[in-house]
Amino acid sequence: MPYLRGKKFELLALLETNERLVQSESFLPIIEPVNTSGENLETYKLLGEGRFPFVLIINPKVGNHTQDNEVENTILPLLSGNLNNVYIGIILDKDEPISKIINILTGYTNFKKVIIHNTNYKDQDELIEFIENDESIEYNIFDEDETMPNYRISFPANKKIILRDGFVKHKTNKDYPQEDYYCQNVFLYKQQGYYGCSDFLSVGKKYNNGRSGNPHAVVIHYTVTENGENKMFHFLSDRKDGPSNQAGKYLEALNHLIDFLNSGRRFGDNTDGTNEFRSNHKSEYFPGLGGIKKISMKHHIELLFELAK
Repeated sequence: MPYLRGKKFELLALLETNERLVQSESFLPIIEPVNTSGENLETYKLLGEGRFPFVLIINPKVGNHTQDNEVENTILPLLSGNLNNVYIGIILDKDEPISKIINILTGYTNFKKVIIHNTNYKDQDELIEFIENDESIEYNIFDEDETMPNYRISFPANKKIILRDGFVKHKTNKDYPQEDYYCQNVFLYKQQGYYGCSDFLSVGKKYNNGRSGNPHAVVIHYTVTENGENKMFHFLSDRKDGPSNQAGKYLEALNHLIDFLNSGRRFGDNTDGTNEFRSNHKSEYFPGLGGIKKISMKHHIELLFELAK
Protein backbone atom coordinates (compact mmCIF):
# COMPACT_ATOMS: atom_id res chain seq x y z
CA MET A 1 0.00 0.00 0.00
CA PRO A 2 2.34 2.76 -1.19
CA TYR A 3 1.55 6.14 0.38
CA LEU A 4 1.72 9.05 -2.07
CA ARG A 5 0.94 12.74 -1.89
CA GLY A 6 -1.13 13.96 -4.81
CA LYS A 7 1.63 15.84 -6.60
CA LYS A 8 1.80 15.68 -10.38
CA PHE A 9 4.62 13.17 -10.75
CA GLU A 10 3.41 10.95 -7.92
CA LEU A 11 0.04 10.61 -9.63
CA LEU A 12 1.77 9.93 -12.96
CA ALA A 13 3.83 7.20 -11.30
CA LEU A 14 0.54 5.50 -10.39
CA LEU A 15 -0.89 5.88 -13.88
CA GLU A 16 2.20 4.16 -15.30
CA THR A 17 2.14 1.30 -12.80
CA ASN A 18 3.00 -2.11 -14.21
CA GLU A 19 0.00 -4.20 -15.28
CA ARG A 20 0.99 -7.05 -12.96
CA LEU A 21 0.39 -4.79 -9.97
CA VAL A 22 -2.80 -3.30 -11.37
CA GLN A 23 -4.34 -6.74 -11.78
CA SER A 24 -3.34 -7.88 -8.30
CA GLU A 25 -5.58 -7.69 -5.25
CA SER A 26 -2.44 -7.03 -3.21
CA PHE A 27 -1.89 -3.52 -4.61
CA LEU A 28 -3.82 -0.66 -3.00
CA PRO A 29 -2.13 2.75 -3.17
CA ILE A 30 -3.01 5.56 -0.76
CA ILE A 31 -3.30 9.14 -2.02
CA GLU A 32 -3.25 12.18 0.26
CA PRO A 33 -4.31 14.98 -2.13
CA VAL A 34 -2.20 18.11 -1.65
CA ASN A 35 -3.63 20.31 -4.43
CA THR A 36 -6.40 20.42 -6.99
CA SER A 37 -4.61 22.16 -9.82
CA GLY A 38 -6.00 21.67 -13.33
CA GLU A 39 -3.41 19.15 -14.49
CA ASN A 40 -3.80 17.12 -11.31
CA LEU A 41 -7.56 17.04 -11.76
CA GLU A 42 -7.06 15.61 -15.23
CA THR A 43 -4.92 12.85 -13.72
CA TYR A 44 -7.57 12.09 -11.09
CA LYS A 45 -10.03 11.83 -13.95
CA LEU A 46 -7.84 9.13 -15.53
CA LEU A 47 -7.60 7.34 -12.19
CA GLY A 48 -11.38 7.51 -12.08
CA GLU A 49 -11.60 5.33 -15.17
CA GLY A 50 -11.25 2.36 -12.87
CA ARG A 51 -7.84 0.90 -13.71
CA PHE A 52 -7.25 -0.12 -10.08
CA PRO A 53 -8.65 0.60 -6.60
CA PHE A 54 -7.02 3.18 -4.35
CA VAL A 55 -7.53 5.00 -1.04
CA LEU A 56 -8.46 8.68 -1.30
CA ILE A 57 -7.75 10.55 1.93
CA ILE A 58 -10.65 12.93 2.47
CA ASN A 59 -8.98 15.12 5.15
CA PRO A 60 -5.36 15.75 4.07
CA LYS A 61 -3.01 17.09 6.75
CA VAL A 62 -0.45 18.67 4.40
CA GLY A 63 -0.80 20.74 1.24
CA ASN A 64 -3.36 23.28 0.12
CA HIS A 65 -6.55 21.66 1.41
CA THR A 66 -6.08 21.02 5.11
CA GLN A 67 -8.81 23.51 6.04
CA ASP A 68 -11.41 23.01 3.32
CA ASN A 69 -13.56 20.36 1.62
CA GLU A 70 -11.90 20.47 -1.80
CA VAL A 71 -11.18 16.74 -1.92
CA GLU A 72 -14.85 15.92 -1.45
CA ASN A 73 -16.14 18.76 -3.62
CA THR A 74 -13.62 18.64 -6.47
CA ILE A 75 -11.85 15.26 -6.67
CA LEU A 76 -14.52 12.80 -5.56
CA PRO A 77 -16.99 13.83 -8.31
CA LEU A 78 -14.31 13.06 -10.93
CA LEU A 79 -14.26 9.45 -9.75
CA SER A 80 -17.96 8.83 -10.26
CA GLY A 81 -17.30 6.02 -12.74
CA ASN A 82 -15.01 4.24 -10.29
CA LEU A 83 -16.72 4.60 -6.92
CA ASN A 84 -16.69 0.86 -6.28
CA ASN A 85 -12.89 0.99 -6.38
CA VAL A 86 -12.48 4.11 -4.21
CA TYR A 87 -11.78 3.66 -0.51
CA ILE A 88 -12.35 6.71 1.68
CA GLY A 89 -9.39 7.38 3.96
CA ILE A 90 -9.41 9.50 7.11
CA ILE A 91 -6.37 10.64 9.08
CA LEU A 92 -6.96 10.77 12.83
CA ASP A 93 -6.31 13.93 14.83
CA LYS A 94 -5.38 13.13 18.41
CA ASP A 95 -7.76 15.65 20.00
CA GLU A 96 -10.67 15.34 17.58
CA PRO A 97 -13.84 14.22 19.41
CA ILE A 98 -15.00 10.71 18.66
CA SER A 99 -18.38 12.07 17.55
CA LYS A 100 -16.69 13.97 14.71
CA ILE A 101 -14.71 10.91 13.62
CA ILE A 102 -17.86 8.79 13.56
CA ASN A 103 -19.77 11.47 11.64
CA ILE A 104 -17.09 11.54 8.96
CA LEU A 105 -16.90 7.77 8.67
CA THR A 106 -20.66 7.24 8.58
CA GLY A 107 -21.12 10.10 6.12
CA TYR A 108 -19.73 8.10 3.21
CA THR A 109 -22.28 5.35 2.75
CA ASN A 110 -21.51 2.64 0.20
CA PHE A 111 -17.76 3.26 0.48
CA LYS A 112 -15.16 1.05 2.10
CA LYS A 113 -13.16 3.04 4.64
CA VAL A 114 -9.57 3.18 5.81
CA ILE A 115 -8.37 4.81 9.05
CA ILE A 116 -4.81 6.18 9.18
CA HIS A 117 -3.50 6.32 12.73
CA ASN A 118 -0.71 8.90 12.79
CA THR A 119 -1.19 9.38 16.54
CA ASN A 120 -2.31 7.47 19.61
CA TYR A 121 -5.95 8.55 19.43
CA LYS A 122 -7.25 9.74 22.81
CA ASP A 123 -10.71 8.09 22.68
CA GLN A 124 -9.20 4.73 21.84
CA ASP A 125 -11.83 2.49 23.47
CA GLU A 126 -14.76 4.27 21.80
CA LEU A 127 -12.98 4.11 18.44
CA ILE A 128 -12.31 0.38 18.78
CA GLU A 129 -15.95 -0.25 19.67
CA PHE A 130 -17.08 1.66 16.58
CA ILE A 131 -14.63 -0.22 14.32
CA GLU A 132 -15.76 -3.59 15.63
CA ASN A 133 -19.37 -2.75 14.74
CA ASP A 134 -18.82 -1.15 11.33
CA GLU A 135 -18.10 -3.64 8.57
CA SER A 136 -17.30 -0.88 6.08
CA ILE A 137 -13.96 -0.14 7.79
CA GLU A 138 -11.59 -2.24 5.74
CA TYR A 139 -8.12 -1.34 7.03
CA ASN A 140 -6.44 0.34 9.99
CA ILE A 141 -3.07 1.80 8.99
CA PHE A 142 -0.62 2.59 11.80
CA ASP A 143 2.30 4.98 11.41
CA GLU A 144 5.00 3.07 13.24
CA ASP A 145 6.92 6.23 14.14
CA GLU A 146 3.87 7.99 15.62
CA THR A 147 1.99 5.21 17.44
CA MET A 148 2.99 3.02 20.36
CA PRO A 149 3.08 -0.81 20.13
CA ASN A 150 0.48 -1.25 22.90
CA TYR A 151 -1.85 1.12 21.02
CA ARG A 152 -1.54 -0.85 17.78
CA ILE A 153 -1.99 -4.21 19.52
CA SER A 154 -5.28 -3.14 21.11
CA PHE A 155 -7.09 -2.78 17.78
CA PRO A 156 -8.87 -5.68 16.02
CA ALA A 157 -6.36 -7.99 14.38
CA ASN A 158 -8.11 -8.15 11.03
CA LYS A 159 -6.41 -6.22 8.21
CA LYS A 160 -3.99 -4.03 10.12
CA ILE A 161 -1.30 -2.30 8.02
CA ILE A 162 2.05 -1.03 9.29
CA LEU A 163 3.31 2.25 7.76
CA ARG A 164 6.91 3.39 8.07
CA ASP A 165 8.96 6.16 6.50
CA GLY A 166 12.08 4.37 5.35
CA PHE A 167 13.60 7.29 3.45
CA VAL A 168 16.46 9.16 5.16
CA LYS A 169 16.09 12.80 4.18
CA HIS A 170 19.33 14.81 3.93
CA LYS A 171 19.64 18.58 3.91
CA THR A 172 20.60 19.01 0.24
CA ASN A 173 21.15 16.69 -2.71
CA LYS A 174 24.92 16.92 -2.44
CA ASP A 175 24.75 15.68 1.18
CA TYR A 176 23.46 12.22 0.26
CA PRO A 177 25.90 9.35 0.90
CA GLN A 178 26.25 6.41 -1.46
CA GLU A 179 23.60 4.44 0.43
CA ASP A 180 21.21 4.57 3.39
CA TYR A 181 19.48 1.80 5.29
CA TYR A 182 15.81 1.45 4.33
CA CYS A 183 12.87 0.12 6.33
CA GLN A 184 12.64 -3.69 6.43
CA ASN A 185 8.90 -4.00 7.15
CA VAL A 186 8.27 -5.60 3.77
CA PHE A 187 10.12 -8.67 5.09
CA LEU A 188 8.66 -8.58 8.60
CA TYR A 189 5.04 -7.49 8.49
CA LYS A 190 3.52 -10.97 8.30
CA GLN A 191 5.42 -12.39 11.26
CA GLN A 192 4.56 -9.22 13.22
CA GLY A 193 0.87 -9.95 12.70
CA TYR A 194 0.06 -7.33 10.05
CA TYR A 195 -1.98 -7.86 6.92
CA GLY A 196 0.19 -5.57 4.80
CA CYS A 197 2.79 -2.82 4.80
CA SER A 198 3.06 0.74 3.54
CA ASP A 199 5.79 3.34 3.09
CA PHE A 200 6.51 6.77 1.63
CA LEU A 201 8.55 5.33 -1.25
CA SER A 202 11.76 7.04 -2.41
CA VAL A 203 10.36 10.46 -1.46
CA GLY A 204 9.87 10.36 2.30
CA LYS A 205 7.21 11.55 4.70
CA LYS A 206 8.37 15.15 5.10
CA TYR A 207 6.29 17.34 2.83
CA ASN A 208 7.61 20.39 1.00
CA ASN A 209 4.78 22.61 -0.19
CA GLY A 210 6.94 25.03 -2.14
CA ARG A 211 9.33 25.01 -5.09
CA SER A 212 12.97 24.82 -4.09
CA GLY A 213 14.44 25.73 -7.48
CA ASN A 214 17.18 23.86 -9.27
CA PRO A 215 19.53 21.95 -6.94
CA HIS A 216 23.29 22.25 -7.16
CA ALA A 217 23.58 18.48 -7.55
CA VAL A 218 21.20 16.05 -9.26
CA VAL A 219 20.55 12.81 -7.39
CA ILE A 220 18.79 9.58 -8.38
CA HIS A 221 17.30 7.68 -5.44
CA TYR A 222 17.23 3.97 -6.24
CA THR A 223 15.84 1.23 -3.98
CA VAL A 224 17.93 -1.94 -3.79
CA THR A 225 17.50 -5.32 -2.13
CA GLU A 226 20.78 -7.00 -1.31
CA ASN A 227 21.52 -9.86 1.08
CA GLY A 228 17.99 -9.80 2.45
CA GLU A 229 18.02 -6.08 3.25
CA ASN A 230 16.51 -3.01 1.63
CA LYS A 231 18.77 -0.05 1.01
CA MET A 232 18.34 3.30 -0.69
CA PHE A 233 21.23 4.07 -3.00
CA HIS A 234 21.89 7.66 -4.07
CA PHE A 235 23.61 8.36 -7.39
CA LEU A 236 24.88 11.94 -7.58
CA SER A 237 26.08 14.06 -10.45
CA ASP A 238 29.82 14.74 -10.61
CA ARG A 239 29.21 18.49 -10.70
CA LYS A 240 27.76 20.09 -7.58
CA ASP A 241 28.78 23.67 -8.30
CA GLY A 242 25.54 25.54 -8.94
CA PRO A 243 21.99 25.31 -10.28
CA SER A 244 22.88 25.27 -13.99
CA ASN A 245 22.80 22.42 -16.55
CA GLN A 246 20.41 20.05 -14.79
CA ALA A 247 20.21 17.84 -17.90
CA GLY A 248 23.97 17.34 -18.02
CA LYS A 249 24.11 16.61 -14.31
CA TYR A 250 21.32 14.06 -14.65
CA LEU A 251 23.30 12.17 -17.27
CA GLU A 252 26.31 12.16 -14.92
CA ALA A 253 24.20 10.67 -12.13
CA LEU A 254 22.63 8.25 -14.60
CA ASN A 255 26.07 7.03 -15.71
CA HIS A 256 26.78 6.02 -12.11
CA LEU A 257 23.42 4.21 -11.82
CA ILE A 258 23.93 2.30 -15.07
CA ASP A 259 27.45 1.25 -14.02
CA PHE A 260 25.93 0.00 -10.79
CA LEU A 261 23.21 -1.93 -12.60
CA ASN A 262 25.70 -3.45 -15.01
CA SER A 263 27.71 -4.85 -12.11
CA GLY A 264 25.10 -7.63 -12.01
CA ARG A 265 25.12 -7.98 -8.23
CA ARG A 266 21.63 -6.79 -7.37
CA PHE A 267 18.16 -8.27 -7.02
CA GLY A 268 15.07 -6.64 -8.48
CA ASP A 269 16.63 -4.52 -11.20
CA ASN A 270 14.29 -5.59 -14.01
CA THR A 271 11.47 -3.17 -13.21
CA ASP A 272 9.69 -0.68 -15.45
CA GLY A 273 11.45 2.13 -13.60
CA THR A 274 14.87 0.58 -14.14
CA ASN A 275 14.13 0.01 -17.81
CA GLU A 276 13.08 3.64 -18.16
CA PHE A 277 16.36 4.77 -16.60
CA ARG A 278 18.20 2.55 -19.09
CA SER A 279 16.20 4.05 -21.95
CA ASN A 280 17.04 7.59 -20.76
CA HIS A 281 20.70 6.65 -20.65
CA LYS A 282 20.68 5.20 -24.16
CA SER A 283 18.95 8.23 -25.69
CA GLU A 284 20.58 10.80 -23.34
CA TYR A 285 17.09 12.03 -22.48
CA PHE A 286 16.42 14.32 -19.51
CA PRO A 287 12.85 13.85 -18.15
CA GLY A 288 13.06 16.83 -15.80
CA LEU A 289 13.60 16.73 -12.05
CA GLY A 290 10.00 15.66 -11.44
CA GLY A 291 10.39 12.94 -14.05
CA ILE A 292 13.43 11.53 -12.23
CA LYS A 293 11.37 11.29 -9.06
CA LYS A 294 8.53 9.61 -10.95
CA ILE A 295 10.82 6.92 -12.39
CA SER A 296 12.36 6.23 -8.97
CA MET A 297 8.88 5.82 -7.47
CA LYS A 298 7.82 3.43 -10.25
CA HIS A 299 10.85 1.26 -9.57
CA HIS A 300 10.28 1.35 -5.81
CA ILE A 301 6.60 0.42 -6.05
CA GLU A 302 7.27 -2.53 -8.34
CA LEU A 303 10.23 -3.83 -6.31
CA LEU A 304 8.45 -3.61 -2.94
CA PHE A 305 5.36 -5.23 -4.42
CA GLU A 306 7.40 -8.27 -5.49
CA LEU A 307 9.06 -8.49 -2.06
CA ALA A 308 5.77 -8.23 -0.17
CA LYS A 309 4.12 -11.18 -1.90
